[in-house]
Amino acid sequence: MKTKVIVVGNEFLVTGMKLAGVSDTIITDNEHFQEVIESVVSNKTYGIVIVPESMYDVLDWRLRKRLESDVHPVIIQIPEPGVESEEGGRIRALIKRTIGFDVMAKK
Repeated sequence: MKTKVIVVGNEFLVTGMKLAGVSDTIITDNEHFQEVIESVVSNKTYGIVIVPESMYDVLDWRLRKRLESDVHPVIIQIPEPGVESEEGGRIRALIKRTIGFDVMAKK
């Protein structure tokens, strides 16, 4: 069974993921993020949902708890550029190792 990937987030994240080859995307803001996520999760079409970490943090705690305990879909939180977090540091290091340079480095 093939798993579909969708990106739900701000224009910056969605545009970057489209350039990386993800075709299923939804642009939203913090105000409408929760209802969009609920719709995507209830759809059962997607196995992986990529969201910005900052938007995920504003979700209602009950929805976050449900998403974290459910096996399907997998929610992947992507840190925002310029926002340092432990997870963001690991992702940045992984990207640097993969492509050979730090895309977030200041010139």
